[in-house]
Amino acid sequence: FAGAFLFLRFICPAIVFPETNSIIDSSITLALLQRISLMLISKVLQNLANGRQFREDYMKPLNDDFFTPNLPLFSDFFEFITSFDEINETKEECAHLATKKEINLVELPHIYRVMYKQMDKISEQLHLIGSNHLVPELASLLAFLHRHTS
Repeated sequence: FAGAFLFLRFICPAIVFPETNSIIDSSITLALLQRISLMLISKVLQNLANGRQFREDYMKPLNDDFFTPNLPLFSDFFEFITSFDEINETKEECAHLATKKEINLVELPHIYRVMYKQMDKISEQLHLIGSNHLVPELASLLAFLHRHTS
């Protein structure tokens, strides 16, 4: 659930609208085909995050060739991002875990900036779905990212 939420609210919107999420310069205008390609990439990732195979005929070939082989990687990723026993782990320990789980720590500063800017919206969404208890954990995560990306 947490992983699907992360993809739904942060990763997929950043993929589809990179210019509004400070991934590319905001003066860049993407062509229609580029935007459609980004939307399809986002759709594939969101389906993986939800653990749901494609039902659309044009997407079904991806079920066996892409979805099934990559689902365990997504499960490992979600387990990794939700299983910090202590928030004060060192950067080296995190780098070791990231290498093991194939997560790129170079992206932490960007993830931190996006999450920090959107903290009010994230808190609202967590409140709406009855997950207020996750707000302090998210604040701890942001504090961790701040310490290790500054």
